[in-house]
Amino acid sequence: MIELVKVIKRYGRSYALDSVSLKVSPGEAFALLGPNGAGKTSIIRILLGFTKADAGVAKVNSISVKSKHSRVGVGYLPEVVRFPGHLDAPAFLRRTAALKCKGTDINAQIMPLLEKTGLGGKEKQKIGSYSKGMMQRLGLASALLCGTRLLILDEPTAGLDPIRTRELRLILQELKDRGITILVNSHMLSEVERLCDSAAILNRGKVLAAGRLTEIIGKDESLEDAFIKYVNSDRSRGEGS
Repeated sequence: MIELVKVIKRYGRSYALDSVSLKVSPGEAFALLGPNGAGKTSIIRILLGFTKADAGVAKVNSISVKSKHSRVGVGYLPEVVRFPGHLDAPAFLRRTAALKCKGTDINAQIMPLLEKTGLGGKEKQKIGSYSKGMMQRLGLASALLCGTRLLILDEPTAGLDPIRTRELRLILQELKDRGITILVNSHMLSEVERLCDSAAILNRGKVLAAGRLTEIIGKDESLEDAFIKYVNSDRSRGEGS
């Protein structure tokens, strides 16, 4: 579903990504983990075609990300979502579908998507009155329009309280159970440990560890323990070089 082979991204003399290789299989929930500036967002931006790699190969659905066809069936939920406050959810989704799903009648999708994302019964409410959690759920509904097979999420639980965070995780778990591939960038390690099958831990643009969580997490460790171990070890090497 997703493949990166020795991907390099530079900004001036600094490496955002330094020969990064990753593979995400269809139907997998995969997490990008790392401190701020580790390169996680650069990976997402390359996969979505927002920016270009300087070297290496990046593919989605076995198609190079240089082609717009690689993004067919891909949904994206950014960290910050902003929608026109004067619209209700169905009107917003119809507008989004007109851009994203040309030639597709999505009216039959709207209410099931709103129900699935916990916005059922709120279809007449203006978006301007939505809470942070409701905005996030509407963003998820938008990302799922038109038969999404790969869902990319950038800090999806940012600003959500524990109840809304749990609700979102349960929605994502249901999507995963239906075979949708999920790529998530998150600092919420406990949520990642509950949802994801695999992960990559990055720092300074390099992959420190990647694979199944059972391979990354040592005996008697949590994901948080493993994350801190890998990142601190890399920082120590950096300070010694």
